Amino acid sequence: MHLPKTKSGVLACFLLLQFCAAYAQVHTFSFTGTSQSWTVPPAITSIAVDVVGASGGRGLSVMYGTTFFNNAGGGGGRVQCRMAVTPGMVLQIYVGGKGDTSSPGTGGFNGGGSGLSIGWGGGGGGGSDIRIAPYSLNDRVIVAGGGGGGGLVCPGTIDILKGGPGGGTIGVWGQACYGITQGKGGTDTSGGIGGYNGTIYAPSGALGMGGNGAPGYYGSAGGGGGYYGGGGSVNAGGGGGSSRVDTILASGIIHTTDYNNAGNGMVTITELSVVGVNTVEPEDITLFPNPATDELMIYTGATPYNTCYVSNTLGQVVMRKDIVSTQTKLILNGLPGGMYYLTLSGAYATNVLRFIKK
Repeated sequence: MHLPKTKSGVLACFLLLQFCAAYAQVHTFSFTGTSQSWTVPPAITSIAVDVVGASGGRGLSVMYGTTFFNNAGGGGGRVQCRMAVTPGMVLQIYVGGKGDTSSPGTGGFNGGGSGLSIGWGGGGGGGSDIRIAPYSLNDRVIVAGGGGGGGLVCPGTIDILKGGPGGGTIGVWGQACYGITQGKGGTDTSGGIGGYNGTIYAPSGALGMGGNGAPGYYGSAGGGGGYYGGGGSVNAGGGGGSSRVDTILASGIIHTTDYNNAGNGMVTITELSVVGVNTVEPEDITLFPNPATDELMIYTGATPYNTCYVSNTLGQVVMRKDIVSTQTKLILNGLPGGMYYLTLSGAYATNVLRFIKK
């Protein structure tokens, strides 16, 4: 988008932006137990997203004298950022479900591990995420981790064993007694390692899935879902799931650990920029050749774009690349012929152009 250089033109554009901001559309997605979808409206090329994972279920809560000890599940994580999108793109939204409480605790929707003990172990909370086509676990572009389930209490003590909170690039470990290892938090490269009590290991977390608690043991909790899920536990708290953001499509990223202790997750999408598709190339952008066959060169001027991606007419992202100089080459060999949209995004400008692949 290019602002007119006259004072009246700048004022008019400023007032237009203020009007659009005042009437920005906000879309809130609550827990349903299944996937939900949202189609990017015409002229929208940027959205603000707030993704919150679910909390883990509590384990056995006990009274000692007049004191109540609550083996709470870990809180779900939160991710806030701005995401570049293309008009017509269809996003799928998965909102994590809270882990069930003990006896035994079933894992929450979207990856929470189950207690699977003979009692008193909470289920892990499900992660919440946003996906682009074709919508597999590998197509999640924003993920907020769920919290691990709560465990029992240490034998002969009143030490409580809470589940590890989800969120951040590494989820938090659950709590454990001396001599027992808890479920560990998921990371951005692997699932959290399952706990061990000297006899048996609980299952570890995996891509999108928290590990289950060890079967046959009291107070064994599930790990939280997430980009990678937290580990399950044996007589201890489950690990929290990790969060993750695709830094090619997203910017202004804020991670919060242990944000949601209230139950199910939530996803909020706010429409931001109103940018039309350019039918004429802007002054500081040149695409050559257009139509293109095997390669497309992008020449950018003074505007500091940092990412670009190509989407088809269905809104599916088919290619992404960082922009590190004023000349960027896209290899088009793998794309079928047809019309495509090229989105250039930076801190101060976003432009959408069309090109033809022969």
